[in-house]
Amino acid sequence: MASINTKAEKELSLRDLRRRLFYDPDTGFFARVLGSHRVGAGGVAGSVIKSNGYRVIRMGQRRYLAARLAWFYTHGVWPVGEMDHINRNRDDNRLCNLRVVTRKENCKNSGVRGHNRLRLKHITKHHSGSVQLAIFDGKTALFRKNFRCLGLALKARADALAAIGGSHF
Repeated sequence: MASINTKAEKELSLRDLRRRLFYDPDTGFFARVLGSHRVGAGGVAGSVIKSNGYRVIRMGQRRYLAARLAWFYTHGVWPVGEMDHINRNRDDNRLCNLRVVTRKENCKNSGVRGHNRLRLKHITKHHSGSVQLAIFDGKTALFRKNFRCLGLALKARADALAAIGGSHF
C-alpha cells in the first residue's frame, strides 16, 4: 500500500518521531512517549482501519502508516516503494515481517481471490468440472493448464512453483 501522505513524511524528522514514539522491532508495537488526549504515555499508539486492516498513527493533524514509521524509525530513511507485510497480516509491524518492494512484487504476495470457490491460490474450478492451474507474473502467464481432477492440479502447482522458484507467485 502506498503512503497516506508523502508530503507529511518529508516534514517529520527522525528526532521528532523518536521524541514522540517508541518502537519495539521485536513486537512491532509503537508506544507513546508523550501522552496524547486519547492515549497516555506508554500506551499503544495508533488504531487499525477497519476497511483495510492497516494500523495508522496520528501525530498532530497527520496520519502515518505504522509500517512506514517502523522502517523510518529503524533505518533513519523513509522507504522508497511500498511496504509489504510478508505474512500478509497488515497489523503485524515487526521489522522481520516488513520489506520494501515494488508494486509488482507486492501484488505477488497476495492471498486467494474472493471469487475462487476452491480457496486455493492459482487454482480455479470451472463450471464444466475441470480444474485450471494458472500462474501469472503480472499479465504474463508463466504456467497455465487444465486438469480433470484437483489432485493433479495440486501436484502440478507444487512442481511449477518449485521450477519458477518462489511461493510469492
